[in-house]
Amino acid sequence: MKKFVEFVIIAEISALFSFGFAACNKGYVYDHYADISQDKGWEIHDTLVYDFEISDIMSPYTIQINIGYDNAYKYRNLFLFVDTRYPDSTTFRDTLQFMLSSPSGRLLGNGLSSVKEVRYVSAVPTVFKEAGNYSFRIIHGMRDEYIYGIDRVGVVIYK
Repeated sequence: MKKFVEFVIIAEISALFSFGFAACNKGYVYDHYADISQDKGWEIHDTLVYDFEISDIMSPYTIQINIGYDNAYKYRNLFLFVDTRYPDSTTFRDTLQFMLSSPSGRLLGNGLSSVKEVRYVSAVPTVFKEAGNYSFRIIHGMRDEYIYGIDRVGVVIYK
């Protein structure tokens, strides 16, 4: 019985490593996190900037925005204004809402500690129409001048 248990544990660990390495090879084009000061908070005019280059305009891309937060965040949701700047300098603003806690106050998302992470993944893959430099500029859309408990905001783009 002991050998069977050891085999199962080794098999589970091997599977985790295999899935982890497979996930690392998704065809990432961009992966960057901006840390937010817990002492200062996230001021309403603090803009998080994510600059990236697209060269392959034939492939569809998945865009993912990740929010790391903890129980110092006092609201159930978080609104973000995301400005996309295209190579020709035109911009487009989108508003995203993240649900961070349940009505009972339980933190949503992934994470084993008091820090959780929620993700927004684009429902439809994006095909960029022209090659060049793009930019996402993100500000929070909450009513408070400063918000606390948001630890980091990440943008991940992969094929």
